Amino acid sequence: LENIADFMKRLLVRRFESCIESFMKTLGAIIDSNKKANIWINATVTKLKVKDKNLSELVAESNDGSKINIKGKQFIFAAGDIYC
Repeated sequence: LENIADFMKRLLVRRFESCIESFMKTLGAIIDSNKKANIWINATVTKLKVKDKNLSELVAESNDGSKINIKGKQFIFAAGDIYC
């Protein structure tokens, strides 16, 4: 699973570097294929929890006051957005 995640990261970086339109298309396909994807836009991380020198949990709040608590092994932060 870790190798697949690393491969996907590299693929997305290469797509982004080659063409933003291709990157957005690829990212959209990944999100559409993974119904577990949880994307918050315009949210601010308000708390971080670090365990053994690694980020293990975070809390984010949106402009309307809703909060989300996310636990995970890997997080992707992009342009202020959180993908987990």
